[in-house]
Amino acid sequence: MTDKKNNKKQSISQFDKKIQTLENTIEEMEKGDLPLEASIASYKKGMTLLKDCQEILTAAEADIQEIQENDPCSQ
Repeated sequence: MTDKKNNKKQSISQFDKKIQTLENTIEEMEKGDLPLEASIASYKKGMTLLKDCQEILTAAEADIQEIQENDPCSQ
């Protein structure tokens, strides 16, 4: 159980870092100062970060659903 809690905390920490990195990447791209090759690399990086964040959110939603299903107060 402790490992599962640690993994969840790590996922939340990773999510926060990945979101911040994604926001920074978007800001750099929006400035319009990047050469085409760097823009493409940033886009790929951003899409990877977005996919990772979506996976973390999907796992969190599944955890919430499981909690709700096992909560006697919500039945």
